[in-house]
Amino acid sequence: RMIVDAATGRLGPVDPRPVQSSSLFQLFEAGCPLLATLALQQAMSGGPMRLESAVSSAWPLFGAAGKQETTVLELLNHASGVEEAFPEDVKLDALVDPSAMSRLVARAA
Repeated sequence: RMIVDAATGRLGPVDPRPVQSSSLFQLFEAGCPLLATLALQQAMSGGPMRLESAVSSAWPLFGAAGKQETTVLELLNHASGVEEAFPEDVKLDALVDPSAMSRLVARAA
C-alpha cells in the first residue's frame, strides 16, 4: 500500500521538465546498495542475522552462481563481487517488480 506519492525538482540540466512520481532515472553505481537492500529485506523476513552471516542462510537462492559464502557485511561494504546483477536485455517491468528483482540478483554471478 502506498503511503506517500511525492516528487519534486527537474529531470536534469538538459531536460527541464518537472519530475513526476513515475519519472525514471539512470542510477549509476546504485547496484551495491540495491543488492544490500534486497538481501537485508530477505534476511529481515526470516529474523535477525549477524553481519558475518552468509546471505544465503536467509535467502537460499542468493547462493547460486558461487555466492553461497557471501556475507551481509560484504554486501554492505560493496565487496560482494556481484558485478552484473542485471542482464543487458532486462525489461523495465522487472526493475520495478520486487520478486523479479530478487530472482535477477539471486542468479547474478
